Order: sequence, then structure tokens, then C-alpha cells
Amino acid sequence: MGYIRCFREAVKRSLNEVRQIEVAAGLMHIIFGFISYWITVSVSLEAYLPFLLGAALLSNLISFLIASLLSSIVAFSAFKRGWNPDNFVIPFITSLSDTVATLSLLSAATILRTIGAG
Repeated sequence: MGYIRCFREAVKRSLNEVRQIEVAAGLMHIIFGFISYWITVSVSLEAYLPFLLGAALLSNLISFLIASLLSSIVAFSAFKRGWNPDNFVIPFITSLSDTVATLSLLSAATILRTIGAG
């Protein structure tokens, strides 16, 4: 971050890396959807696989966008103030990601239920 002059330029340069990370996270969330389905079915509960996959992927997308954007803003702001971004951003993102992931899963399930996908 020491050589970044403009936040917009930094985002443009790192966009390819962000896409790669999101693809990996998306694949992980597909696996999470299948695991959720198998666990639910194994305890004799009714499960709808498309809903579980959709909820996992949508919650990933929501939480990834929010956490990525906020972590970039916080890191850039911390550096501008002369703070070490590592000491400030890591605890912030750890707390933020737990909260955002929980809220995004609830939001994803609500959205999917509202549009009739589950």
C-alpha cells in the first residue's frame, strides 16, 4: 500500500486478483451448499438443494462485496493517516466478516424465499 496514490487506481489493478478469490470462494460455497443438503437429508429433514445452493452463493456474493469494499477503504484510510494497515485492518475485518456473513446469509435466505425459490 505504500506506493498507492489513488484508491480508484488500486482497485482497478487488483480487480483480477479479486475475481480469482471470488471464484475460489464461490466454489467453496457450492460445496457448503451440498454439505448442508447432505447433513439435512441425513437427519431425515426435508431439504431443497437449489435453495441451499442459492443461499450459499448469494450470501457469499453479498458478504464478499461488502467485506472487500470495506477492507479496502479501511486499509487505504489507515495508511493515509500513517497507521499500519496490518495492525488496524486485520482485527476490523475479522469482526466485520463474522457479522456480515451472518447477516448476508439471513438476507440471502429471505430474498430467495421472497422470490419463491425455496
